[in-house]
Amino acid sequence: MGVFILPLAVIPAIAQVDIGSISGTVVDTSDAVVPGVRIIVRNEGNRTTQEATTNSSGYYIFPSLMVGDYTVIAEMKGFKKFVQTGIQLNAADHLSVPIHLSLGEMNQTVVVSG
Repeated sequence: MGVFILPLAVIPAIAQVDIGSISGTVVDTSDAVVPGVRIIVRNEGNRTTQEATTNSSGYYIFPSLMVGDYTVIAEMKGFKKFVQTGIQLNAADHLSVPIHLSLGEMNQTVVVSG
């Protein structure tokens, strides 16, 4: 009885990943990093939000966001609210969104488009 071996072709499955990330560093007007800032990302398509807080280096990251158009918001007592609109996240993008906070009250807003 003979053994018959069929060569197997291994075809890797390539999955399209529909996620990306947004990250950045928050600094003040003197370019000093600002830890403890509340960062919110809002998907403008489905209006969902996610939150993070900057670390001791002023860094934040949202590592697994669905593709879409986003708004990034930064809030901290003693600073004006920062809002950046028109951020387009595509599959496998790793976008950097640096944030510059100005002194003022949170009810004052600095809006940056696109």
